[in-house]
Amino acid sequence: MKKSSYIILTILFSLLLFSCAKNAMVEKFYGYVKDQEGNFVTEKDLKADYYFVFYGASWCPYCIEMKDEVTGFYKTYKKKNNFIVIFAGCAKDKSNDDLTNYLKQEEYPFYYVDFDHRDECGLFKHEEYTKCEKFYIPGFILFDKNGKTLSNSNGPLKIDYRANRPLEYFKKSLQK
Repeated sequence: MKKSSYIILTILFSLLLFSCAKNAMVEKFYGYVKDQEGNFVTEKDLKADYYFVFYGASWCPYCIEMKDEVTGFYKTYKKKNNFIVIFAGCAKDKSNDDLTNYLKQEEYPFYYVDFDHRDECGLFKHEEYTKCEKFYIPGFILFDKNGKTLSNSNGPLKIDYRANRPLEYFKKSLQK
């Protein structure tokens, strides 16, 4: 009887440890990301297996042209896959209005990084952003929940840019 109790307790303890495992991306975004009503997103709502950080702007014609592809991807793959899209805007943004107006204009259902916390969150200082001679928009960086970069729209040189690279990578390698 004691041996079976020990085994059951060991299994329960292991499950508890596994369920409490930290998600590096939740830690990165918690307290910086808002929903479109302007409320900070809870830790629970930030949990996902994959994170697309989306860079774009309302004044960018290429961002507007890509709307159908982004919307189609989201609608097709979100139902069966555990990912979140977080809108970062662009380096030229001046306020949350710049971010939320673009999301509303394009009817995107995504969270966004609060403008007043962008520096703290570090998305414009991240290695994947800064390694590029220029970060072109629209652009995505795809991360796993541990913070590992899986794909980036940009590369070190302009010739490396392909806006939908992370979306295609997800479709081919990760989607369920």
